[in-house]
Amino acid sequence: TGDAVWDWDLDTDLVACSHGGKSVLGGQAEAFAQPFSWWQERVHPEDREPLEAVAAKVRSGAEKLYSLEYRFLHADGQYRCMWDRGVIVEDELGRAVRIVGCMTDISARKTVEEMLRHVERRQHALITAVSSIVWREELGAAVQPRNLAWEAYTGQSQAEEFGEGWLDAVHPQDREGMLRAWSSAMKDGSVYQADVRVRRRDGSYRWMSARGAPVRDSAGKIVEYIGLYEDVEDYYAAREELRRKTHELGERVKEMRCLHAVDLACNRDETPVAEILSGVALVLASAMMRPEAAVCVVE
Repeated sequence: TGDAVWDWDLDTDLVACSHGGKSVLGGQAEAFAQPFSWWQERVHPEDREPLEAVAAKVRSGAEKLYSLEYRFLHADGQYRCMWDRGVIVEDELGRAVRIVGCMTDISARKTVEEMLRHVERRQHALITAVSSIVWREELGAAVQPRNLAWEAYTGQSQAEEFGEGWLDAVHPQDREGMLRAWSSAMKDGSVYQADVRVRRRDGSYRWMSARGAPVRDSAGKIVEYIGLYEDVEDYYAAREELRRKTHELGERVKEMRCLHAVDLACNRDETPVAEILSGVALVLASAMMRPEAAVCVVE
């Protein structure tokens, strides 16, 4: 089974390993018996105190069963991660006389867990290094994963962003459109996209482009959305500046059309001054509405 089954006789203090000892502990024989101190010495020094505390409770009868993880010295000289669990066996008087249990080598599982933690730490470092905010939405989950990048950017606490509290950091004028885009993406199972203004921790708003894509399980069911908020304030600022420059250019064009119309009128010697002034007034009024008609008014 891959487990080392053991039997600890509390009267003799001998721990007998009857099955799986060779594969799990690296012993030379399938069955052997050693005093409890032999096992203690092979437990990693940093893990001995928790093991001894549990052993004392079990011996005193304070606990009827236990489960503990610790590092154990394998026959190859390397420490292996073990999951040890046991149950007390009592005599007819209710006195604890032995403990039986088993040990499982979980080193491979621990290695995978550490790899996952490393990936999470690396992702967190990446999120911290970039200006974008990565987000996840687990569909159907009562509590969503904590977003430290969002909290750092908006100044919201974990409690404040709980549920739909994160919407408080979105500009009031953008919330309805954002929720409408999210609802549409959820309904169609499509990519989500919305540009909104997000309030920073200093109280100012910046344009952010929120995008996300669905993640599906093996059956094709959407289980979560993952995406990012990207700062696009510079784009919106440039667009506004372009709009302003375009408006100014339009005003200059109107002025030039007016001047051109006046110049044409003044160069006609037969045109009375009163008519010229009247025409200029009409040109100015017309140019404000239809610049292309300014010359025609005077003519």
